Amino acid sequence: MDVSKFINQLDKKIKIIALSGSVLIIYGLFAKSIPINFFWESTDLGIILIAGSIGVILIVEFLIKIKILSSYYRSGWRTFFHIIFIILVIGIESLFYLSNSLEAAKNEIKVNSEIKEEVGDILGFGWITAGSNSTGTNSEGKYVFATYEILVKGTKAYKYVTVDVGRINNEPWEIEITSR
Repeated sequence: MDVSKFINQLDKKIKIIALSGSVLIIYGLFAKSIPINFFWESTDLGIILIAGSIGVILIVEFLIKIKILSSYYRSGWRTFFHIIFIILVIGIESLFYLSNSLEAAKNEIKVNSEIKEEVGDILGFGWITAGSNSTGTNSEGKYVFATYEILVKGTKAYKYVTVDVGRINNEPWEIEITSR
């Protein structure tokens, strides 16, 4: 397939999403390297927009190719899968924000003197959290372990901080800030 023909066939909304994602990524990289302490989340948001759009296009084109979906409804299917993707992203981020381990990690960051020295007074945290969170049961009982990369917004600077959080059987949280 000719790339220019493929790009011309793309819906205008997808082109706008891809362009917006590219601009957000470029701004985010620029903001972190200067540093501009405003909207560092733009890189993450841009990657989500571009990856989501490419993923939706690939899924729809694959399902059309194997004749599960009709090519006549290509634009409608893309819209449907974009909505599903947005719901998934919001759902995953909501799970992070509802977890006690993330709250414990943020509280540890707020009282950490080294981080406060680097960023100044902590104004808040980024709204996109990356990381993993796992729960289960082993011979010691129920456990929770999580690793988060959290954007810390301070009066002097912004900084990404990685925090490991864990506990067994509702004991106090064991928290380690692994990168500053």
